[in-house]
Amino acid sequence: MTILLIVIGLLITLCLYIIVAPFYLEIDTTRDLYRLRFHKLASLSLNTQNDPALILKIAGWKRAITLENSGAAKEVVIREPLSPSPQKRRNLSYHQLIKLLQSFKIKTFYLDVDFGDMPLNGILFPYFYWLSGYSGKTVRINFNGNTVLILVVKNSIARMGWALISSKLKTNPS
Repeated sequence: MTILLIVIGLLITLCLYIIVAPFYLEIDTTRDLYRLRFHKLASLSLNTQNDPALILKIAGWKRAITLENSGAAKEVVIREPLSPSPQKRRNLSYHQLIKLLQSFKIKTFYLDVDFGDMPLNGILFPYFYWLSGYSGKTVRINFNGNTVLILVVKNSIARMGWALISSKLKTNPS
C-alpha cells in the first residue's frame, strides 16, 4: 500500500513538473544556435554546420537525425478520404489568440541587421531607433554587413492553459 502511494505521488509530481516547467525557444545567430528546450530535461536543436542535423537530448540520452536527402526521391501518394467525417472544429477566437500570444514572455531580444542596401538602411534607421525606444529591446540598423539575432522566448503549459481559460471566462461569462 505504501509503495502504491509513493508511485502515485511520484506520477503526480512528474505531471505537475511537466505542466509547470518552462520551455524556451532560443535563437542565436552569433553561436549558430537554434534550439527548443524544455527546462533542463530535454532539448531539440538544429545543427547547421557541415551536415544539417537535428540533435535531440532527453535526460542524458542524445540522438542526431540527419536532414540531408538519402538516395533517390520517393514518390508520395496522397489519397483522399472516401467520405468526410463530420468533426467538430475548435477554433480560437481573436481574443483567445491574443491572450495565448501574450502568455509568451520574451526574455532576451537583440536584433542588429543590415539589409545590404545603403539607402534603404538610411531610410529605416529612424524607424528602428524609434522601435528600439518604444519596445525597450535592442533593435538596430548597421551599415557594416552583419546581421545578428538573439532571441529567447519563455512559456509553460500552465501559462498557456491559464491564458485560454481566462480568455474563455471573459468571453463567456455564464
